[in-house]
Amino acid sequence: MESTPITEELLKTLVEFGKEEDGSFCDRWQFTIAKRRLTGKYALYFFCEVDGQTWFIKDLKDFEDLQNVYKAITNEDLPLK
Repeated sequence: MESTPITEELLKTLVEFGKEEDGSFCDRWQFTIAKRRLTGKYALYFFCEVDGQTWFIKDLKDFEDLQNVYKAITNEDLPLK
């Protein structure tokens, strides 16, 4: 299986995690992807609006890893634009 690096350009093709159909964000949670300052790797975070905390979930090895994690969390394929 080929490995696709995660890049800014590739992330721009993603539909934002937690975004509702009307464009608003879910009031309970959303997932975000950000580059970690210490490692330089992209990581998946969970933001909870209820307590205002952002929780690190895991570093992402590649785009396929991101797809697999999203599928495990939502039981759906990763939405792309």
